Amino acid sequence: MRRPVKVLSISFAILVVLTILLELLAKVAFHDRIVQEVQKMIDENLESKLTFSNVQISTIRNFPTATVVIDSVLIVEDGYAVLQAEHILLRINPLDLLKENYIFNTVEIRKAKFHSVVDSLGHKHMIKGKHKEGHKAGGDFDFHIPNIKIRQAEIRVTNEYKKNSVKISVEYGDFQMISTSDLVSFEGNAKAVLDTMVSKGTIAATGVRMEAKDAAFRIGKLDQRNLFDGILKLGDAHIRAAGVLKPVGNGNLMDITLEGAESDLNNYLTLIPQMKAFKFKQTNPDARLSFRMKMTGYVDPVTFPFIHVDFDLANASFAKEGIPYEIGDVFFSGVYTNGKEKGPETSELILKSGKARIVDSYVNVTGSFYNFEDPYVDLNLQAELSLSELDDMFEIPKVAGLKGMVKLDLDLEGNLADHVKKTTLVDDRFTGRIEFRNVYGASDTLNYVMRDLNGLLTIQNANLTFDEIRGSLNESKFRLNGGLENFIPLLDPASTHLAKAKLEIDLDEYYLNEKDLNLSEVPADTSGFDFSFFPKNLDLALKFNSNKIGFGDIEIEKVRLRVSMNKDSVLFRQFHFWFQHGEIRLSGNSYFNQGKNIRNHISLRSQFEYLNVDTLMTRSLFRKNRAGGELPDNLSIVTDININELVYQGKTYRKVGLSGRFKEDKVVMDRVDVDFPYGSLRSSWEIHSLSGLPLIDGAAQVDLGEVHIDSLKNYFQSFVSKDSLAAPKKKSRKFAFEDIEIKVTGPKLTYDDIVMHNLRAEVVLHDQDLEVEKTSFDLFGGRFHFSGMLRKSDSLHVITTAKLKAENIDASQMVDAFPEDAKTLIGKDNIKGRIQVDGMVILNHDEKLNHQEKDMIGKVHLRLDDGMLIHFKPVTESLKFLKKEVVDTIFVANRGIDVLFHNDEILIPNTVFTSNLTNIEFLAYYNKKIEFGFNLKISVSDLLFKSQKKKKANIEADNARVKGINYYMSARTIDEQLDIRSLKKKEYAWQEKLLKTRYKQVDLLMDQHMAKDLPTP
Repeated sequence: MRRPVKVLSISFAILVVLTILLELLAKVAFHDRIVQEVQKMIDENLESKLTFSNVQISTIRNFPTATVVIDSVLIVEDGYAVLQAEHILLRINPLDLLKENYIFNTVEIRKAKFHSVVDSLGHKHMIKGKHKEGHKAGGDFDFHIPNIKIRQAEIRVTNEYKKNSVKISVEYGDFQMISTSDLVSFEGNAKAVLDTMVSKGTIAATGVRMEAKDAAFRIGKLDQRNLFDGILKLGDAHIRAAGVLKPVGNGNLMDITLEGAESDLNNYLTLIPQMKAFKFKQTNPDARLSFRMKMTGYVDPVTFPFIHVDFDLANASFAKEGIPYEIGDVFFSGVYTNGKEKGPETSELILKSGKARIVDSYVNVTGSFYNFEDPYVDLNLQAELSLSELDDMFEIPKVAGLKGMVKLDLDLEGNLADHVKKTTLVDDRFTGRIEFRNVYGASDTLNYVMRDLNGLLTIQNANLTFDEIRGSLNESKFRLNGGLENFIPLLDPASTHLAKAKLEIDLDEYYLNEKDLNLSEVPADTSGFDFSFFPKNLDLALKFNSNKIGFGDIEIEKVRLRVSMNKDSVLFRQFHFWFQHGEIRLSGNSYFNQGKNIRNHISLRSQFEYLNVDTLMTRSLFRKNRAGGELPDNLSIVTDININELVYQGKTYRKVGLSGRFKEDKVVMDRVDVDFPYGSLRSSWEIHSLSGLPLIDGAAQVDLGEVHIDSLKNYFQSFVSKDSLAAPKKKSRKFAFEDIEIKVTGPKLTYDDIVMHNLRAEVVLHDQDLEVEKTSFDLFGGRFHFSGMLRKSDSLHVITTAKLKAENIDASQMVDAFPEDAKTLIGKDNIKGRIQVDGMVILNHDEKLNHQEKDMIGKVHLRLDDGMLIHFKPVTESLKFLKKEVVDTIFVANRGIDVLFHNDEILIPNTVFTSNLTNIEFLAYYNKKIEFGFNLKISVSDLLFKSQKKKKANIEADNARVKGINYYMSARTIDEQLDIRSLKKKEYAWQEKLLKTRYKQVDLLMDQHMAKDLPTP
């Protein structure tokens, strides 16, 4: 046993020594020779410049085969690295190496990157070989290689000119090379992943598994033909490829055929990124898509080959997860070719047959699509579609519960670009019918429900006709008729041509819901209305009629709307409707620039027999949307409103008329007329600066009827809010006045038992004052005249400063108007004559225009003409010693009395009356405490010594005075009873002094008030 083991050990040792000797011999003896042969082989076969870092030889690495390792291989063409490889391994039999017969049995390429580039000018940059006439490298080099292995390689093809690119990651490739006299053939298998494929700048495929099986690629030695044949597996799709490429110039002559008939449509759709989310899947794999694609002709970086494709799918079925329906009986077949010019201009797609059916729906389409750059279409479509099936299948957005049928019959032929460019279509043909049958649908966001939609939409070239389309919208029946002329521009927003629509809609009765009436979210935008939603190339004329439209609990009837709209304007030619007991007519226009509103105008006319605003404001439309907003800056309004009876804030007005205009922050009311319970108002107004502090100017004519002043005051006070009756607060002003002229007339005004006639007043309302230019009326048989100023005050509402003048006042009538307690002293039968009045009064009124007795002052000059005292108790009682017929009637004259008023005081200074009896000096005083009292100083000498005739002659004397022997007496009302007694001269003088002192005080106070309260001239 030991001898054989020893022999084996010696043999193994010899073998190891021989191997080591062979390794040393290869590295020493053959290294330079092999490097020369490799370089020579490269130079003879490649025009491209190939560089490498080192060549190593080893007989041990893959014993018993010798291995030549070429490191860091690089080929650069015009700056592009077209080949990079970390290692290329060449394996050879050691005996062939000793014989210098370089026959490689294995070539292995590791971690290589192949890059073929076409730049933006169409120039190719790739590995370039040399054309040889059957020459062998070194005379001994053989190209029969049984094994060619590629591991972890990357192949990239970039065409910058066509904006195409392909990137492939190769996992492995195993081939054998068989060389004959005229061909070099590569046969084998490969596995890779198509990382990305970009076509014309758009990603066409990503992450597609690729596999080549039983593939053969043959290179002609003589004519450089490249032939290939094999099965290409893309994902789960199998494609058989066969063809030939022959280099010619900068390109190739091509004849390639791709055929597929072993995969269903799903396998092909998964190759397209855009179709990966396609939710419909083919459910019968036995129905396979078959196609045959043939590419022939010359191709280079800028030239396409001729392409012809036939495709066919028969009896396929598709389904979507969660949907009970299945799209069945799917057939489609056709042809695609890129035409004579081999480009998009001559490309044509012919659909020979296209059919599909669901349950109640079917589609049948045939046609062709020519010239993909400027498409010319010839398409025929017949379909009957169940909307419920389509909704379940495709989840139609914004519409819920779709039901009903739509039948289509369309025939389209013509140039699509011409449809957009032309305003009329003469040479093209587009006809069809779209019929709606019992269509139902509801908005999933708004409360709109469409029911029983039936009708016909007819298409003739580019024109649409709506023929008696009827249905119900929220239970309201409607009808649509009209047409759309040249609808094609609506498909292209960039088109410069117009589509013209004329529509007529008749709506029976329609009610908007509460959600539709919520206007609180509408922004207060003073720039106008946004119209950017309207199509830029549509001209719309709309006629709308409705028997009744409800806005919550408000209804309008007999609605007629006529409107024209385009991108630049909206013209409301007519908007007429009846509302409650009246009718409203609106017209107007809005103009736009690029969707932004630039100008608006509204004309409003209305005629109401009766309108109750209080009831109207309780309705939901106004109750929930009372937030006011600013009017757009570019809005103008013209109004003409007439209301026979108006109820507002509990008050009734009649014959209300408003006519006016609003424009550019200004309101002009040409007519504001109203009849109220106590008269009528006719006025005109202007309001400026609405955006700031409004300034009101105008003129008014108030014609009163026969009214009682207290009733008129109460009516005015009913307009004053309770807040204004509280303690005065300083508030910011809401508006200002500018010289508003007001004229007032009244035939008869009553105050208690006082009756005034023929009132004429002219006042001017200033910003803070009311100026009474002139006011006159008939009273007590004479004519009164007033002028003055009513001014606002911070503490009290109104201060009145008035000049008073009266002419020819009947003293009897005036005395008859005195309070009853005063009549105990003097009544209408006790005095005769005419009174002339001239004076000044300053009064204060509260917010209700009630006179404030504690803040009044005045001074009045009185003159009595043709005066007579008849049975005047102060005289008759004090002169009882005279004959009765002498004192019963006393003729009195006086040149003037300056009477002062202050709060509840009345002061009458010393004044002398001349009479037919005697001269009488008179002074008087009144307040609520003292009631009424006066003192008399009578000239006894006149009474005793002057003749009656002489006394009557001196009644009108200007220098009347009390002289000679005097008699003093006092008269006081105590508990409404007159008390008359005589006075001593000293008592009379003392009371006279007190009266004069008080008179001077009040007179001075009057002067101060006049200086302060009278307006500056």
